[in-house]
Amino acid sequence: MASILDHWLVTQSYFFPRQDPVAGLCVVPMRDGCQLHCAYVRAPHSEPGAPTVLYFHGNGETASDWEPVLGPFFTDCGWSTVFVEYRGYGGSDGVPKLAQMLSDGEDVVQSLGLSPQQVVAFGRSIGSLYAVELARRLPLGGVILDSGIHDLAERLLCRLTPEELGVTDAFFENDIRTHFDQGQKLSQFEGPVLLLHARDDQLVNATHAERNAAACQRPQLKLLPLGGHNNLYSVNRRVYLDSVREFLDFVRLNPRGPE
Repeated sequence: MASILDHWLVTQSYFFPRQDPVAGLCVVPMRDGCQLHCAYVRAPHSEPGAPTVLYFHGNGETASDWEPVLGPFFTDCGWSTVFVEYRGYGGSDGVPKLAQMLSDGEDVVQSLGLSPQQVVAFGRSIGSLYAVELARRLPLGGVILDSGIHDLAERLLCRLTPEELGVTDAFFENDIRTHFDQGQKLSQFEGPVLLLHARDDQLVNATHAERNAAACQRPQLKLLPLGGHNNLYSVNRRVYLDSVREFLDFVRLNPRGPE
């Protein structure tokens, strides 16, 4: 279904692609022929279907920013990691489009032969949209949201108006509900969800995390006292990593059965 959210003005105002390459390059084909230049960091002695984190970064970042930072950490936790790259970023084909990319996470899982029950989707900022969408499509082991978005309309309206896109307010809001109703998607997910957010995030305020948590069946909400949207990890490193490690250990020890 075509979406006004894939309009070139939305792409131009909301995405900030860079072409930084990754070290552990893994070229992953999408269903429409597009190829994503992801980073695949395998845990030692891992086999097909082994526990894997799918990491979706923020819109001003690339997979290369997080591969050297979190790749070794996830490996130490016993998890392989796929740092999913977006279309138009890091050598990937295509142009980033909000709605068009909704199926890309599912294609990564299928193309790499991953077992959904052994996958945790990790979404940071705009990446939270794609982590939650993946949980809607597949019976994942769990979801982690870092500075996640609940109301996409709030974020987009900071940058453009429906009038600029040639549509009414009602059309714009309905299109967002159709493709990015985060509350509805999270309410249907039966697995555990860890939500990390800065209490004083000035870009995506903490109510986004609170509303996402309220929609979840099994939420673990942690509002951290330091930092903001773009430095949540760096200034809360110890509690951030401890929280993620605890969550991954829980998921591995309490696997979801096949559905």
